[in-house]
Amino acid sequence: MRLATIALAPIAVVLSLIAPAQANSARDVVERFFTVLEARDVPALADMLTEDVTNTLPYVATGDTAAAAMRRFEGRAAVLGYFSGAASRIAEVAFRDTEIALGDDGRTVFVENHGDMVLPDGRPYRNRYVWRFEVENGRIASIREYFNPVTAAAAFGRPVGATE
Repeated sequence: MRLATIALAPIAVVLSLIAPAQANSARDVVERFFTVLEARDVPALADMLTEDVTNTLPYVATGDTAAAAMRRFEGRAAVLGYFSGAASRIAEVAFRDTEIALGDDGRTVFVENHGDMVLPDGRPYRNRYVWRFEVENGRIASIREYFNPVTAAAAFGRPVGATE
């Protein structure tokens, strides 16, 4: 019995080193994502995304919770178009009070933070965000971006409430 314990000890040590490294890799990718967003560096973002990446924004200012109402960007070009459009409408981007949690699978990363941004006309835009990322082979494969759509609509001059 003692021999089996001794033989398994090195394997346990190796496994304990591998799991955090994989989890940290996904975390590192997501931390870099926010650095790139703050720099408004859309070309750098392109290198961080899988070809078939998706970005889903589940909440809309109309309050419609149907799946069809969600904004969804599919593929690298569409996701880059979304972030490029955002970069053109926001002069300064910063995320504060960022908290990161890793999923048990080592590839899912949850982030909660506050956007502290400035619009081109100098007005502040502050919103609260919750993100869910799926990272595959060091690249972002999926983003779910939750934020207060009423705050965003007010900042960007979009209508709020029912569309009827």
